[in-house]
Amino acid sequence: MPWTPLLLAIAASALGCGSGTEPDQVSLAQEFTLAPGHSAHVQGEDLTVVFDQVASDSRCPANVTCVWEGDAAVLLTLTQPPRDRAAVELHTSPRFPQKIRYGDLEVALRALDPEPREGIAIAQTAYRATLRVTR
Repeated sequence: MPWTPLLLAIAASALGCGSGTEPDQVSLAQEFTLAPGHSAHVQGEDLTVVFDQVASDSRCPANVTCVWEGDAAVLLTLTQPPRDRAAVELHTSPRFPQKIRYGDLEVALRALDPEPREGIAIAQTAYRATLRVTR
């Protein structure tokens, strides 16, 4: 079907996933969602946030009762010239860092989807990180 690439592009845009070549434009204090390999540029701050990958995911599956909630580690790259680029790791569990200061800004991991399900592996490409940058 000739419309398939157009429909995929529209769907990716609706999910908050940029093309991977041009960063999504977001505002300070706005929550935004990225797929691995995609980026967002915070308008007025010259900050670019790249969602590199999920380094580990031991979160408790949604269909299981666990002793603790588990944790997932999200790797990001932050760039704000002339500041040095920073590779950071944020977590889903409040037992570990869920936010980081970078210059005078704070970058926070708000959510990681999808939720794990017992016996179903999550592909890197399926992850979506919801983030927020504030002062």
